[in-house]
Amino acid sequence: MLRTRLWMGGLLILLALGLFFEERYVSRHFPIFFFLVFIVQFLAGLELFRMIPKADQPRKLSTFLGLILFSPVCFVAFINYGSRPVDFAFFALLIAGFIALLTELWYFRAEDRNFIPRVALALFFYFYLGFLGSFIELLRILPNEGKIYPSKSSWSLLLFIAVVKCNDIGAYFTGTLLCNRVLGRHLMAPMLSPKKTWEGFVGGMLSSIAVSIWIVQASDLKQGSLLFALEFGITVGIAGVLGDLTESMIKREYHIKDASKTIPGFGGILDVIDSLLFAAPAAYFWLR
Repeated sequence: MLRTRLWMGGLLILLALGLFFEERYVSRHFPIFFFLVFIVQFLAGLELFRMIPKADQPRKLSTFLGLILFSPVCFVAFINYGSRPVDFAFFALLIAGFIALLTELWYFRAEDRNFIPRVALALFFYFYLGFLGSFIELLRILPNEGKIYPSKSSWSLLLFIAVVKCNDIGAYFTGTLLCNRVLGRHLMAPMLSPKKTWEGFVGGMLSSIAVSIWIVQASDLKQGSLLFALEFGITVGIAGVLGDLTESMIKREYHIKDASKTIPGFGGILDVIDSLLFAAPAAYFWLR
């Protein structure tokens, strides 16, 4: 299991570096990044949809029609540079919510008693995967001294992904390799995630802070401010942990261990991006 996680972790790091170089040298002409996020949101949406019992599932067609709005709308924000990008994400959330509501109104029957749960779950879909996920794309639009090119978004994306995922890696190795041998084992949230420990949390946070300082200094983001790097590492690292716990809560609700078996050693796509979803808004507002 450990060897599998190491291999897959290495591949995910290579993917993150590939996104960095794609954004820096290719995306000016071919914005592949928006398409990749679109695919990930859609596949993660399929995983989340399959977790929900059939009786509670929102209307599938309208749910995914609303979900796939977010990446195109963020791309419109990208090509209309100069407007407020967050407004585009809110606009997509509003339109998706109307799609869910109008669909339920269209199909409503007097004997129907699941109207409110279906609309609520559809709105949760849009907020969790669409709206929060759109901030990953909004990081792509960050300017450098008021100009979209040269852009600071490549370094911003690398910093964001590295801080969140190094937190996961640091927590895993601290919790797995050190807890039982050196540090002891104090459970962090046994009802949500029985394997998470406070020792792992501290190890993950130290990893987040260390990689944040390194990348900020190397990239000169925010003039290489040490205080900014420290604050970014702490807040974005904590947001990532909350995202991980939130997905654990969803899985406990539906008595599921992993979102799927798509990625060996990790579970599903949702299991990989859960921490990124909560951390993306925090990273965006720090870096904008």
